[in-house]
Amino acid sequence: MHARRTKAAVIMLSAAVLSQATAYGAYGAYAASTTTSSAKTATTTTVSTLDKLGSIALKSSFSVKLSDVGFLTQDSGNFLTYTLSYYNGSDSSINLVDYLSKVTTTGGTVIQGSPVTSSATIKSIASKSSQSVTYYVNVGKSTSLNGVTISLFGWDFSSTSNYQKRLGTFTLPAAFSQAVARGQSKKITLNNLPVITKTESLQIYKYNGKVYAKVGVSLTNQGSKVLSDTELKGYLASAGGSVFELTLDDASCNYKVQPQEKKTIYYMTEIPSYMKTDNMTLQFAGEDSAATTPDLVVASNVVKKLTISSNTVETQLKSATT
Repeated sequence: MHARRTKAAVIMLSAAVLSQATAYGAYGAYAASTTTSSAKTATTTTVSTLDKLGSIALKSSFSVKLSDVGFLTQDSGNFLTYTLSYYNGSDSSINLVDYLSKVTTTGGTVIQGSPVTSSATIKSIASKSSQSVTYYVNVGKSTSLNGVTISLFGWDFSSTSNYQKRLGTFTLPAAFSQAVARGQSKKITLNNLPVITKTESLQIYKYNGKVYAKVGVSLTNQGSKVLSDTELKGYLASAGGSVFELTLDDASCNYKVQPQEKKTIYYMTEIPSYMKTDNMTLQFAGEDSAATTPDLVVASNVVKKLTISSNTVETQLKSATT
C-alpha cells in the first residue's frame, strides 16, 4: 500500500461568517486605503456548539470530548478535521495506541482518522492532565457535515470479530456549523503562540471591469514572542460553495504582531461580478505534508502487515463470494 505524494491543507484554524459587502469603489495599490465605504452589519447566524455533546468515558478516569471540527474543500478530496480533547484523571499515564477514532459520513462511508503532523508525536496522556489531538480524514466528494459521526474504539481481542469495541459516538447536530458566530472571536494557536482571531470587514471593489473582495482579519497576539507570517492559506467561500484562494494585500505583506498587540491584516481575491456576497465565509488552513491521499488497494495474493497494539499481524484476502 503506497501513499500518493500530495499535500493538502487540512488544519482548520478559523472560520467566520462575514457580512454582505457594499463597499464599491476604485481599487488600486493605493486607492484601497482612501475609500470611505464600509461593510454592512452581518445578519445574525446561529452556530451550534459542540459543548452539548458531552464526553465519552474510554475507561475509568479517562474520557474524551469533541472540541473542534473543520471542513475544507480540495480538488484531491474534501478534508474533515476534528480535535479530540482527552482527560486522564488516573494515577498513571495512558497510551493512546489502545484507542482509535473513525468518521462516518452522511453517505455511510467509514474512515479511520489519522493525526496531523503537529499531533503525531502525542503518544500518551500523562496522569492528571488534559491533551488535545487533531485528526483528519479525506471524505472525497462529501460536502455535508450534518449527521456526521465520530466514533471512539478500543482494542478488544476477546469479544469482537475485528478486535475493536465501540466505546461511544459523537454525532454532529443537524444545525451544526463550523463558522464562528457574527461578531465573535476564536482563540487558536499560530506558530506555537496563543492568538485571538476575528473577521473585521468584507469590502467589494470594482476596478478595470473586474471585481475584488478585500477581507480584514484581526490577530491579537497573547504570547510572549513576535507573531510573523504564519504561512497559512486563506480561502473565501460563497454561500453557494464556490471557493477563492486569498493573497495578502500589499500593505499587509511581511506583517508582524508584537506580544499583546492587536493588528488587522487584509487579504484580496478576485471574484466573479455576478457572485452573491451574502453570508460568505472566511477559512484558514495550514498545509500538512502528512495529509496524503492513501492508495488502500492491496494487490491480489499479497500479504499485508498491520500493526495492532504494538503487534505485527499479517493479513491476506483468501476468498470473496457475492
